[in-house]
Amino acid sequence: MKAFDDEEKKFIVQQLLIKGKEIFKQYGIKKTTIRQLVKSVDIATGSFYLFFDSKEELYFQIFTNEIKEEIEKNQEIMTSLTDHPKKMVKFIIGNFINVMENNAILNKLLVWEENTLLQYKFSSRSKEMRDFLIRFVQEWQNMNILIDINTEVLAGSIRALLFLTYHKEGIGDLNYKESLDLLIDSLVNQIVIKKD
Repeated sequence: MKAFDDEEKKFIVQQLLIKGKEIFKQYGIKKTTIRQLVKSVDIATGSFYLFFDSKEELYFQIFTNEIKEEIEKNQEIMTSLTDHPKKMVKFIIGNFINVMENNAILNKLLVWEENTLLQYKFSSRSKEMRDFLIRFVQEWQNMNILIDINTEVLAGSIRALLFLTYHKEGIGDLNYKESLDLLIDSLVNQIVIKKD
């Protein structure tokens, strides 16, 4: 196995993130192979494991980068809505669901078997993703925007909305958006204590 200097390591990681994103978009998590990933950046199969423990670990890093990018993109809008807590919480929940459905990397988690595979292999990473949402909810609670109830219950309620995307077909494509909006409005009206 070739030894890489620090610059080469940084470059290879960046390339794996870029090329991996393209490959995961095309094939999904389950069908993507280590061979495809290493071929795309011209390294040996064994060398991959110098950078990531598994293809799922690479996916999680790409996923995390995508989430951060989406948050940064919407930071200005979120900040402008600080004085309108219901609108802000509704925007963030609705936007997150929209991004999950439309972002080619994030929506891989909306494929049941892809999500199940990741949860099985990486229960600790699943916890990280839950904790990410819990931090948002805690921040809102610290701002006295949300009702005083167990943070994990609030985060779980928001997460439950995300799971509706698995049932889009069962809800009916014609009614899905309206049903989702109704549930988001209902949740926001229940949990937000400050009036707009």
